[in-house]
Amino acid sequence: HGRKGGGTRVLAKGISGSFVRDVMPLCRFGSYTSRAVDINRDEGYVACISPPNSVNNFASSVAVDISLSGQVFTNFSVAFRYDEEVFVRSLHPSRGFASGGTDVQVLGGPFANSHELKCRFGTNIVNASFHDTNHISCLSPTLDQVHEVQKVSVFSMAHNPEIQTISAKSEDYVNEIHTCKTYGDGTDDLRDDEFGRGFILVAPGGSTNYPLKRATCWLRHNETAGTMHEALHGLMPDGFEVSRRGPFARESYEWDIILPKSATFGGQTLRVVENGGGRVRLEGTNASVNCTLSQTGTQKINGHFKLTFNQNGFEESTSPIRHNSTNEEIEAALESLEMIHDVIVNSNSMDTNNTGSGAYQWHVTFNSLRNAGNLPLLKTDFASPDAKLSGTGSRIEIIETRMGVSMDVLKFTIPWNSDDFSISLNGIEGQVLPLGSPASDLQESMVMDFGLESVLVERYVSKLNQQDEYFILDIAGNSIAKDIEVITARCNEDHSDCFEERRDV
Repeated sequence: HGRKGGGTRVLAKGISGSFVRDVMPLCRFGSYTSRAVDINRDEGYVACISPPNSVNNFASSVAVDISLSGQVFTNFSVAFRYDEEVFVRSLHPSRGFASGGTDVQVLGGPFANSHELKCRFGTNIVNASFHDTNHISCLSPTLDQVHEVQKVSVFSMAHNPEIQTISAKSEDYVNEIHTCKTYGDGTDDLRDDEFGRGFILVAPGGSTNYPLKRATCWLRHNETAGTMHEALHGLMPDGFEVSRRGPFARESYEWDIILPKSATFGGQTLRVVENGGGRVRLEGTNASVNCTLSQTGTQKINGHFKLTFNQNGFEESTSPIRHNSTNEEIEAALESLEMIHDVIVNSNSMDTNNTGSGAYQWHVTFNSLRNAGNLPLLKTDFASPDAKLSGTGSRIEIIETRMGVSMDVLKFTIPWNSDDFSISLNGIEGQVLPLGSPASDLQESMVMDFGLESVLVERYVSKLNQQDEYFILDIAGNSIAKDIEVITARCNEDHSDCFEERRDV
């Protein structure tokens, strides 16, 4: 079992068969397939990374199978369960004796009534007692002989990143099939005339009027697949095939003329010569021949598309994206935009019938604090000549598969002409940091100066004006927005004169 958001390392053991040299096994979670991340031939296991449950229609559990050869999967179908995201709201008491034994009440959830329910104090893991889905308790262990305070780990963040799914769809990639049939009523069987003549076919684009154009020679009522193929050679696209079924009642037959993929006559089909000297010569009661277009050929998806993101009135588009782009290419295209940072992309094929249609789907997780919360939906942009899709029924669809939810994320920008800055909380000023300080320095300052050990800090440099932008989230849920301000200083060249500016965040 593991997180709904994916990323759990799963070990598959007891797999029948042998490892194949130079082949990395495949892991299949429901309908999603990916490469294994590690194998251990000595211990006989394959390591996989679980995908988010969004790729399997948000299923609560999926079957897991392994392919050692990269082709044939096991059919054990061991179940992998997706766990609810768990958070801790409060502890009582929040401190206890170093000798351990304190009964700590943990409120939060949702907790599962399972023998796997544990609490972790620092590096020590102890069993937990289940009371209800919002309440468990644990006995604190003995404090290790180190000069530190142990912390209870919280295995989830105070926000769920937005997930949007981009689908490049098309119809199944199938061959065009033309079917010709002979018919007859009564009790007598179909047969050719005394000269061995049955019927003549005319290919699309030909003429059934004399002089006949694109026509076969005389065909018999029981032509084999091979002789029918010979008769149509030169009239059909290279690579076509013929199959025959029958005999049916009254010695009737059917022939399927199968065009190679991507070949099509655009809705036209073979025709039977009905008049003149080439008319049907089959004998038998109501003997006849008919040809129909039984399956229209399709084109697989091809081409490029662009994605557009519009937030707060600022709209920008990506460069052209191939219809079959890799996860890394989608990530790079989105992260090239000014307003998007740090996305994680997982993908899966949408060609459920394995026809080679090229239909594909990408699941984009917006993983940065800058993109926290409910985001505008990505849109497609086909306005430019370099963004065109071809293929039968080809289209791009985008949906929100999980709405982003976040507590307040604080943002402040450091002007490019500042020399340094600091944070003030409740009137207490923290450490002064130079322009361009990494997020880790600001995060350490907030821990040391204000005791905010539950904050996350991210820093970005604006592509538009090269100014530093800092984003702060307190994952413990403490509201600090109304009490915090940023102090920036600008000085002359010799720092003999500095100007200080205070701004609310």
